[in-house]
Amino acid sequence: MLLTEAGMAVGKDLWDGLGKTDRFILTNIKDLMNDMSYIESISSIYTSYPRMAENAADLGLYKKYRVVAAVSLFIRRKISVSRGSEIADMYQGDFTDMLYENRIYAFARREYFQRCIREFRETGGRLARAVEENGRYECPRCPEPPRGRRAGGT
Repeated sequence: MLLTEAGMAVGKDLWDGLGKTDRFILTNIKDLMNDMSYIESISSIYTSYPRMAENAADLGLYKKYRVVAAVSLFIRRKISVSRGSEIADMYQGDFTDMLYENRIYAFARREYFQRCIREFRETGGRLARAVEENGRYECPRCPEPPRGRRAGGT
C-alpha cells in the first residue's frame, strides 16, 4: 500500500504536529507492521478492533486465514504466543499445542523456566503453580529459543 501525494501531505502535517513520545510510538507501530502481509495486517487489526471487521469486504478472508497469519507472525517474532492465540481465536494452550504439533517451538530452554518457576514460587505467584500443574513451560521473561531449534525449524 502506498499513499498518494495528497496522503503524503496530510501525513507530513500530522507527523509535524506530534510530540517526541507520539513519534516514538508511531515509529514502533510502523516497524512492527512494515513487513506484514495484507492478511497479517488485517488479522492483527481486526482482532484488536473487531468493530472494524463488522462490515469489512475481506471479512471472509480474515476468518479463513487468521490462524495462518497468527502462526506466520509468531514465527517471525512479531507477536507472542498469547497474541497469536488471540489472532487465531484459539485457547492459548490449543495454540501452543498446534505450534508444537507443527514443529514450531514456542518454548525457552527448560532450565530458564525452572528458574522462573522458583522465582514465582518464592514470591507466592500463582503463575508458577499453573505452569507447573499444566506442564507448560512458557514464560515471557525467558525469550531464548530451545537450544538447537528455531521457531519454524526442526
